[in-house]
Amino acid sequence: MVNRIQRWLGWMLRVNRLAGPDPGLRTRTAFARVLPDQVVRPVHPSTIQRWEAGSLRAPRGAITRYERLLALPTGSLTSIFDLLEQLGRTPLSVPERNIALPAGRINQLLELACSPDDAISGAEWDELTGLLDARPMAFLPQPIWEAIAERLLVEMLIACGTPWNLRYAAFNRLVAHPSGQEAVIDVCAATAALPDHQVMTSTVAALGASDHAYAITALLHQLAEPTNDKAFTGAVIALAAAVERGRLAAYDQARAEAALQQFRMSGGAEVRRDDRRTAMVNGIAARASAVDESGTGELEVLAELVDGLLFDADSEIRVAAAALLAATPYKRSLAAALRAELMKPSTLTGDPAWSTTLLAALRYVGGEPELRLTQLMVTADGLPSETVRVAAFAIAHLDGQAPDSWWNHAIEKHLRQAAHRDSAEILSGLAYSAGIAAHRPALERLRQDPRAPHEARTAAGWWLNLPPQITTSAQT
Repeated sequence: MVNRIQRWLGWMLRVNRLAGPDPGLRTRTAFARVLPDQVVRPVHPSTIQRWEAGSLRAPRGAITRYERLLALPTGSLTSIFDLLEQLGRTPLSVPERNIALPAGRINQLLELACSPDDAISGAEWDELTGLLDARPMAFLPQPIWEAIAERLLVEMLIACGTPWNLRYAAFNRLVAHPSGQEAVIDVCAATAALPDHQVMTSTVAALGASDHAYAITALLHQLAEPTNDKAFTGAVIALAAAVERGRLAAYDQARAEAALQQFRMSGGAEVRRDDRRTAMVNGIAARASAVDESGTGELEVLAELVDGLLFDADSEIRVAAAALLAATPYKRSLAAALRAELMKPSTLTGDPAWSTTLLAALRYVGGEPELRLTQLMVTADGLPSETVRVAAFAIAHLDGQAPDSWWNHAIEKHLRQAAHRDSAEILSGLAYSAGIAAHRPALERLRQDPRAPHEARTAAGWWLNLPPQITTSAQT
């Protein structure tokens, strides 16, 4: 029985092959002829068909060959397989690793990760944690585990795209490593206790990858006595993930299920299924598919992914769908379809639940046109405050650079209204986006302007205090 994560992954391979730069590789027979190398054995075209249908897990070496033969960036597909295996909570296989490499390579990567001056790329984090993962009894002093966990956590929190995919998968390996997991859980729990930390939800949610009783205890503490609302949200996400895996000890499973049940009884929202949702999903999928000239088609799978991206009740499945779609040829046409839906007056000025859903999706696939629209939304009058707030945070994740003149205009507009809670939250969103974009002039202004609310000044200071090698690393 092919589950949806397997089907999505196979579909990703197929559409990338069919839309690749070499038309000669669009048949499985031709692709099978060029696929073998020193790592990948010769395969029959039917094997490729099974990989791309999701009925058979493609080996890691084969996924790497897809990247090379289709001229895709290194890690753009392999990182999605690692990510979706973890987010989907249905392990498809253990990725092969070259554990025959000399131990000196681990030492080189550890020195790089612990260096106060050097950058370390997502591919290097992937290699380091993969080598450690292949050595479950690896001994490292606790300060080393803590140092690499602290750095990897921060880099994961501020990275975007493939750099984030690689670091997310790498952190999940660390937080489940038999020898290092308690130190890594310590780092997450200690970071979550800092009220001024600026990426709190993801910090707490990262504990959801662990089945260790210590992680469950930390999550239950955040549910009972959260550091703030964002920590509470992260704890709910993480506990739900841990419970769904069904691998907790009976006592921990019971504790987590009881806590989640209490949360649901206190007002968890149901995901709407109505005519507008169906029409929106089908319209976006059809518009994204219509520009496809390669014959990849398969509108049914695309619509399923769009629905997962926008409306799945499980936030981790929304992330999985977003990351996968961003790694396909549909990325730009999907962004244009989402932008067109967002620009409808009934969406922009109506119930913000719809506009914020679309903005959240654009964070993963949006480019320059979506950045310009979102900039206009942040400075426009007459839009719901929640729509503007989410737009302010979304700026960080859209391709392109907002000019200095826009930052000055946006900050000034909301500083003039800073006494209102809505504008205070929007200014915090602008601090977040300026931090991700490393736009120091905007951060300096927010930190120094006496009109800025405490939350925005604190946020700007946090971003300005990040070590330069951390922000540089997170972009690679």
